[in-house]
Amino acid sequence: MIIPSLLILKSLEGDDKDICSFFNPDMFNKESTQGKQLVSLKKSYEQGRIKMGSSFDYYNLIEKCLLEVTLNEKEKK
Repeated sequence: MIIPSLLILKSLEGDDKDICSFFNPDMFNKESTQGKQLVSLKKSYEQGRIKMGSSFDYYNLIEKCLLEVTLNEKEKK
């Protein structure tokens, strides 16, 4: 499950080389359940980036969480 999650994370950044749309085009249909979930996920992701203040740091934090890497105290905050 980690690789699909990482691909979706890359898609949120617009850097998945259209792999997600090739293998799961339904997730980009805003009328489908998956499409609605993606819209909600994008909104949450953007809010997190703004709150953290650094796109790079936020991306790395989410990536660590997806890979189940232990976070240090600063990252947990």
